[in-house]
Amino acid sequence: MHSIRVHAGQSNVIENVESSHSWNRGIWAQTSKLVVTGGSYHHNDADGIDLDSGSSHCTIHNISAYMNSRMGVFMEFTSGFNTIVGSKLFANHFNGVATGSSRWGPTFNVLIGNLFGPSDYPAGCPLSERPCPSFCPVPRGTCHYIDSSSYAARGFSISGSAGAIAVLNDLGGSTSGAGSGRVIDALIALNVNGSVNNSGLTRGAQANTSLFSWNPGA
Repeated sequence: MHSIRVHAGQSNVIENVESSHSWNRGIWAQTSKLVVTGGSYHHNDADGIDLDSGSSHCTIHNISAYMNSRMGVFMEFTSGFNTIVGSKLFANHFNGVATGSSRWGPTFNVLIGNLFGPSDYPAGCPLSERPCPSFCPVPRGTCHYIDSSSYAARGFSISGSAGAIAVLNDLGGSTSGAGSGRVIDALIALNVNGSVNNSGLTRGAQANTSLFSWNPGA
């Protein structure tokens, strides 16, 4: 069960909502021109907010997304031309923000002026002892994104994307990924207080020569 579902239509606004302890996503969106501003999205058994296939020209502004079992914000498949600005996305089990899940789907998404980190989501218990209900954000037993997946909290990851822009973000001590899988035409610059991994391949199995990255101290 998702806390909030936005399907089709356009120009909807979700403002100052707390969406938490869902058995899946806090918001599951397949829409255009959605604005999510203010509020908090936490302790959901998937993403805080999922901009799923076809989501475009959406803006996520001034939210907090933390302690979710997958991503703080996930931009999947063909989601494009979305902006995440001025938000705090930290302590999620995977990334604060991630693009991808198809080979090279998300295009021209922008991350600007966000805080990514610290990435200190508890790792849970050893594989031999899973499932571990005590680490579930929902009170119903196992959490598949925690119990069957390795611990991988990070700031942002833009693998499997084209035209992504990530600038002026505070990485909050986290490691962020601008590579490690099919990145093309990315601008990753002026991010601070963490580290950015630019390794990996672009679409043609070449080095990330199309990626411009300059992050002093990161």
